[in-house]
Amino acid sequence: MRLSATKDETAPYLLYPFIYAAGGEFVSADGYTATGYYDSQATAKGFQFIKDLITNGYTSYAIGATDFFTGKVGMYLSSGWTIPELDNKYKESFASRDDWGLLPYPKGVEAASATGSWSYAITNNHHEDKTAALEVLKWMTSAESSEAIINATGMIPARKDVVNNYAPTDPEYTLLKQLELSGQERPVTVAYPTFSITFNQIIAGLGNGNVSDLIRSATNTLQSAMDKLKGR
Repeated sequence: MRLSATKDETAPYLLYPFIYAAGGEFVSADGYTATGYYDSQATAKGFQFIKDLITNGYTSYAIGATDFFTGKVGMYLSSGWTIPELDNKYKESFASRDDWGLLPYPKGVEAASATGSWSYAITNNHHEDKTAALEVLKWMTSAESSEAIINATGMIPARKDVVNNYAPTDPEYTLLKQLELSGQERPVTVAYPTFSITFNQIIAGLGNGNVSDLIRSATNTLQSAMDKLKGR
């Protein structure tokens, strides 16, 4: 479950769909309210699901990032980047794709799966003339650029017009269908860095902490950050 991956965006990226699957939310549509969303009963239920997995011994903070690849654990929560890793990096453990299989995220009251990877943007505090930056941005999100990225990384493409003709038995096909049917983005808010930090704090505290207390503290911290940003 990558419970120890709370130093960066790994844990939020992999685990936020469990909250949506439970019917929970993080912020309001305008991105400025966490109270009533982040600390809702449905959101708590999603985090409680993860805590129950820990309590019942299905996962642990002690499991390492490579333990699946070396055969120490039988299941591993990850994303599309693991497919080329299995194809190219761990041939000793997985000689072919017949040696492993892929499952989508489990469905709760609704289906949810993780979307989003690296993205590109132009900041408002840059030069007034953004013409050159815009041209770069257009190319970076073009079919040509997307094709170059997938050829270099082995990942599934971000654009439909670059999608390969994957067979239904291919793991890439499973990922694409999952995203098409249940993809939900992480919360859109100007205070996202604070959200990411508080999410990691919840995950890090689930082993011994109370879910309600953890999400109440996270909500207060995030709402405070939102209020300061909204006033600017």
